[in-house]
Amino acid sequence: MRKSNRSVAPGLPACLLACVLSACAVRTVVDAPGSDALPQRRVSYAGLNLDSAAGARMLLRRLEAAAEQVCERPDQRDLAQQQRFHACYAQALADAVRQVNHRQLTVLYQASTGSAMSR
Repeated sequence: MRKSNRSVAPGLPACLLACVLSACAVRTVVDAPGSDALPQRRVSYAGLNLDSAAGARMLLRRLEAAAEQVCERPDQRDLAQQQRFHACYAQALADAVRQVNHRQLTVLYQASTGSAMSR
């Protein structure tokens, strides 16, 4: 019988640290030299049934929104900023899905991005 994240880490469902990652760390250092704070968003999945497709979809949408906020969508005309944003966003989302570590969410993420999760 597989234990859920809820029984392993009771505080995790209320506040999941979604987007602390190396891509954002690089962006933070480049954009704000001397800043020690990494951008992050907490994403709640309290009340979501991650074993259901609907619950996993809702969490994935929340993680996508958090990744977009953390990575700060740049001006559409600046190609270099757009490339940094897309790299940060992809890494933030992958890291968040990996951190939740729930099969239904991982399968949905892989289907929506066309990429496999590496450990």
